[in-house]
Order: sequence, then structure tokens, then C-alpha cells
Amino acid sequence: MNIEAISTSFADFLIAHEYNRLSSIDICHIKEGKLSPFAKEVKNQLNEYFSGKRKVFDLDFCLNLTPFAAKVTDELLKVPYGEVISYMELAKRAGSPKAGRAVGNVMSANPLPIIIPCHRVIAANGLGGYSYGAEMKLKLLELEGIDTSKYKH
Repeated sequence: MNIEAISTSFADFLIAHEYNRLSSIDICHIKEGKLSPFAKEVKNQLNEYFSGKRKVFDLDFCLNLTPFAAKVTDELLKVPYGEVISYMELAKRAGSPKAGRAVGNVMSANPLPIIIPCHRVIAANGLGGYSYGAEMKLKLLELEGIDTSKYKH
């Protein structure tokens, strides 16, 4: 397993990868060092996303998910850039229409935030949670052109 710090125009990230497949990404405060070719590609794609040039990531993942989490993740990856979906609608699309809370648990355990766009999942009555906090979720939604005024208090 390789762990590398990358700096993007948006934030610094710590990524874990093996055999050119991404397994986790996390915001960090570690200075970037010499990067592997794969880490350079992750950094490039993140910077393209943050500058509005990239709508979909083209990176291989290496995730150990339950069958339910895999279904939820597959359906989430189908939600287009600039759109949001509710926890309940995502549960429905994953074949478990009453599992909105379970979908929330999958989102909170997402090892690849931003790459797997859990920030696009909102609650029926508001913004919903996000591992990096409401402010970061709002910034990501605004970056994608979503009007967030109804989610701000």
C-alpha cells in the first residue's frame, strides 16, 4: 500500500493506493513530497475537477464494500455532476427503498469523498451530513453550480 500527500488548488489530501487503484482519500495538512505517477494523476484529476474542467473521475478503485454499500456506491456514481439526490431516492435506486438511514451510513463511511461524490446526497429536509462538515459540502455543491441558498441557515 502506498500513501502519499498531494496538494491541489482546493485542499491537501492524503491518498492510499495500490497497483494504481485508489483505496482512500482524506483531507490532511501534510506537505506534498515526490509523487508516484499514479498520485500525479489523482492530483491532476482533482485539480481539473476543482477548476471546473472535469465532471467525472477516471480512476480505478480498490474498495472492500458490503454488497449493499457496493450497490449504493454504483448508483451514486450515476448521479451527474451538478445534481443532487436524496438519501431515500438513492436507497430506492439501490433496490432498498426503506433504507435511507443505511444509505447515510454508507455515505459517512465513504473512503473516497469527492471521487465518489457523497456530497451530492442531501436529506429530505435539508443539507444532510458530510464527513468534512457542512461548509465543505456546500463549497463542493456550489463548485458544481448547485444553488445552495435553501440549505444555508
